[in-house]
Amino acid sequence: RAADRAVAGVVRLIVPVGTPTALRVRAVVTLQQLHPDVALAVAEADDPLTELHRPFDVLLHLGPSPPREGWFSRLVMRLPVQAVAAPAYLAAHGTPARPGDLAAHRLLTWHAGARFADGWPLADGAVLPVESSVVSANAELVTQIAAAGGGIALVPGLGAFPGVEASGLVAVLPAYI
Repeated sequence: RAADRAVAGVVRLIVPVGTPTALRVRAVVTLQQLHPDVALAVAEADDPLTELHRPFDVLLHLGPSPPREGWFSRLVMRLPVQAVAAPAYLAAHGTPARPGDLAAHRLLTWHAGARFADGWPLADGAVLPVESSVVSANAELVTQIAAAGGGIALVPGLGAFPGVEASGLVAVLPAYI
């Protein structure tokens, strides 16, 4: 801290690989506006909770709260997910009416850490087991594959990831996922 009690110095931040760039940009710009004397050193990890041995000031992860073993944990935000597809893909392959109908489609999954790789979350709290043709920590990659007609994708929800709105994708099963 500087003499005027302003926050200053280097903040070491560990984030999950594949965190949408738009979310990172928003966080960095907000931090710069609030604390102009802070510099960030950002590192990525597949599962940030396995990086507790590394020196860090802030560690962000996606998923349930970690065990409270000497760590201070706060919920920063909830990151909704949604299923989306290109209108051309749905015209060629049909639009699923129920979650079970997804089994007949090519599924593209953005995985947040280990979450969502084998199952898609449903609005009622259940998890739908899925077999994805593409699984990636890179939300932009999954979104672009869907936009190119590659299948139905599970990606960060509207507002959390502007790439979805810009891609022309449409929501699939919004009442269920």
